[in-house]
Amino acid sequence: MNAPRVSLERVGKDYAGHDGVPVPVLKGIDMTASDHEFVAIVGASGCGKSTLLRLVAGLDDVTSGTIRVAGRPVAGPGPDRGMVFQQSTLFPWLTVWQNLRFSRGLAVNAEATSLEVSQYLARSEALLNMMGLARVRESYPNQLSGGMQQRVNIARALVANPEVLLMDEPFGALDAQTRETMHDLVLHLFAAEKTTALFVTHDVEEAIYLADRVVVLAPNPGRVDSTHVVPWGRARAQELKLESAFVTLKGEILARIRATSAVHADHELLASMAVGARAQSVREGGTNP
Repeated sequence: MNAPRVSLERVGKDYAGHDGVPVPVLKGIDMTASDHEFVAIVGASGCGKSTLLRLVAGLDDVTSGTIRVAGRPVAGPGPDRGMVFQQSTLFPWLTVWQNLRFSRGLAVNAEATSLEVSQYLARSEALLNMMGLARVRESYPNQLSGGMQQRVNIARALVANPEVLLMDEPFGALDAQTRETMHDLVLHLFAAEKTTALFVTHDVEEAIYLADRVVVLAPNPGRVDSTHVVPWGRARAQELKLESAFVTLKGEILARIRATSAVHADHELLASMAVGARAQSVREGGTNP
């Protein structure tokens, strides 16, 4: 059996609290992603989804446990992982085409052969066309819509042909219609690229539509609550979201998120406070509650 492309073993992450005592954000995370698998990560706010992605990217260090990509321990950022953030990270002074080619000018690529340079430029051109960006190649980021900017961000992340693409709510700031367009574009892209993906989102419907598996994180500290296999193949259409099996799976995942969040406890606290306030009003003013 082949080793997973990404593996997390008992991963934990602590941050320093105000009093210097470590505050656990993630604890005992065990997770894998196989070759060409799309894994979505969902959960209540504050459960550590984005922190987990940053650990895999090598942008933060783990406190405990091990993260491996293709069997190699993650010890910092690397070209084997591409990252797409919610907010655009394009360089505003560069055109779309210049943003795509930016990494070619980095010192780490200074000794590339002429063949490697030629392959890099050909791949940049192919991604430009695949993402529907050819007509805006000479445009600057501020001349593009939010959806077009994210297309460029995804294309730039894929130029180096990474083994793993990490996406942290890349469509969160887009309107519903643009998000649906981007979903279908991502499905087409992954059918062609066959990249392994970890995708963080608050949108359960989005997670099911795009992923092969959906992992639910529980908060305080962040930990794996449940994993849900998405039973459909990679060829999907928007009509899938209307099918009863899709709606049922969405309900199951939302139920797990609600069960692991603290929202119900907050409701109970508010209700008890309201009862206490009414009782205090009766004692002070003699009015009926």
